[in-house]
Amino acid sequence: MKIRSKIKSTSGLLTIAGLTMAGLVSACDQGDNSEQTSVETQVEDARAATSENIDASPKEASKASTEACNPCNPCAGACNPCAGDASNPCAAACNPCAGACNPCAAACNPCSASTELGEPSGEQLRAAYDGLKAGMKVSYGASGANGALEYQGWQNYNTQPYRSATHGGRLVNNYANATAAAYGQFGEAGIMPDGSILAKDSLKISASGKAAPGPLFLMEKMDAEFDSDNGDWKYSLIMPNGTTWGVTGGKNSKGMGFCSDCHIAAEDFDYLFFMPDEYRKE
Repeated sequence: MKIRSKIKSTSGLLTIAGLTMAGLVSACDQGDNSEQTSVETQVEDARAATSENIDASPKEASKASTEACNPCNPCAGACNPCAGDASNPCAAACNPCAGACNPCAAACNPCSASTELGEPSGEQLRAAYDGLKAGMKVSYGASGANGALEYQGWQNYNTQPYRSATHGGRLVNNYANATAAAYGQFGEAGIMPDGSILAKDSLKISASGKAAPGPLFLMEKMDAEFDSDNGDWKYSLIMPNGTTWGVTGGKNSKGMGFCSDCHIAAEDFDYLFFMPDEYRKE
């Protein structure tokens, strides 16, 4: 068996207005009153710093005024060190204070209530998925990817959505077209014939119980020599809004390398992974 390894390591340090995530935890532990006092004190310090630096250069004054800004809103008003700058990291998609990127937002605030959710029952997961399926079909289908519009009419091989660690911990479902009917034999499936398409759609459920669709993952068996090093499988990743993130041999093909790098571990099973036994339909 071939062995291929790709290791990526990413490390980062997010510090906003001089306050780290550890600082947020500390502020939280001190209680609501002390946290409020801390913010008020910082605002007063900011005013004083601005006054003391009235004759300083714009760059120095900006630095002085931002160092004491509210750590949960460093991109607001005068606190924004990049206001008016085309490369403003506090604008649009780069805004660290927007949506899920905001370290003070509920999703990632270490001082907020736990967002952990106990695993819903199989019945709840099936109900959540049923409520999303129609919309997922339309959105994925807009991509034009082979099988994206039709896959829900294919054989579904799992009894309920199940969690897949190799797909971002999302809840997933497995489908296969008629050409790939042997997939239902799982470990005994053998080599899939050309034209086989496997589809794995996904969803997530938030701590509040709200379900939302995730990406659609597709595997299509191509003609011999398409990619002989990877069993001639073509991988596609379709985002929930119908845009194509990447396709083997097409858009962002290099980015799709993570799929083949993962599936190489299952080379002895025609590069296929199978769901846990407890979720398989007999």
